[in-house]
Amino acid sequence: MLVNLLDNTGVFITSTFTDSFGKYLFTNLNPGQYIVEFKAAGRLRLSSPQDVGPDDSIDSDANPATGRTGVYTLAAATST
Repeated sequence: MLVNLLDNTGVFITSTFTDSFGKYLFTNLNPGQYIVEFKAAGRLRLSSPQDVGPDDSIDSDANPATGRTGVYTLAAATST
């Protein structure tokens, strides 16, 4: 799946693809605010409900209608 990184106003910065486990990585980012956008290819659809269940680390944070997350703030020298 294509994953776009946008600034906090929705302007495209860069993109990558998920691996076979659905993981992805953006490197060398400056501190700031970012939005992550998932783009399904072909007949694939984003179907995972957003923010379901008690464990936020394992559910989807993307809006199924737009494929976009909310705004995340990345501090200096951190990874998420």
